[in-house]
Amino acid sequence: MKRILTGLLLLAVIPSISAQSQDITAVTEDWAPYNYIENGEIKGMSTEIVRATLAEAGFKPEIHVYAWARAYKMAVEYENVLIFTILRNKERENLFKWIGPVLPLEKMCLFKLAERTDIRVDSLEDAKKYRTGVARNSSTHQFLIENGFTEQENLFPVPKQEQNIAKLFKGRIDLVTDREITLAQKMKKMAMSIRTLDKVFVLDHWDQGFYMAFGRKTPDSVVEKVRSAFKKITADGVPDTIRKKYMNMY
Repeated sequence: MKRILTGLLLLAVIPSISAQSQDITAVTEDWAPYNYIENGEIKGMSTEIVRATLAEAGFKPEIHVYAWARAYKMAVEYENVLIFTILRNKERENLFKWIGPVLPLEKMCLFKLAERTDIRVDSLEDAKKYRTGVARNSSTHQFLIENGFTEQENLFPVPKQEQNIAKLFKGRIDLVTDREITLAQKMKKMAMSIRTLDKVFVLDHWDQGFYMAFGRKTPDSVVEKVRSAFKKITADGVPDTIRKKYMNMY
């Protein structure tokens, strides 16, 4: 009788463990207007699209905001970790299982202080003359390394973009990389204005948009469930409605 009860208990536990193994953790960075924290709540265009997708797929995820390098490492190394908002490029292609694109691509640019009339950038080679700040482990960081920039000489990666903005105004770097809409939001939060900067060069090197993605350790069954859910909400017009709402805010 004792053995039967033990067996029944084990059978009761197995489905619970299986269900727990399907839980999703979603990770991202503080990058308005795509994903950001406001009054203790994680918001943003991408965040709402991810929430809608996972709800359609039947998941109730935990969403966490980390420095990008930490979020990226978690998604690569652990199963059932969904990362967003992430650019899809050749360096990352085989590291992830992709879902999207969630949002269309915006151009990454180089910015300088408007008062710095001594800085002129007409090419990547020109940019190498200056000190450029970049978010560590971002696709831009990878791109600039591949194109001959050298860390601690003309390329200075940091965990958070706000650090680069502060360094730019303190004269510790000459250029900062970002997309105009996201840079404007970061500066607004820092009580600064994007009008104090000038766009000097467009890093037009990506042909794909922003995605959500799982690392290779996540089972295909989970990925396909989320991918199908994203296709469903896209057909229903949900991402477009969310994008329009946020674009009207800025």
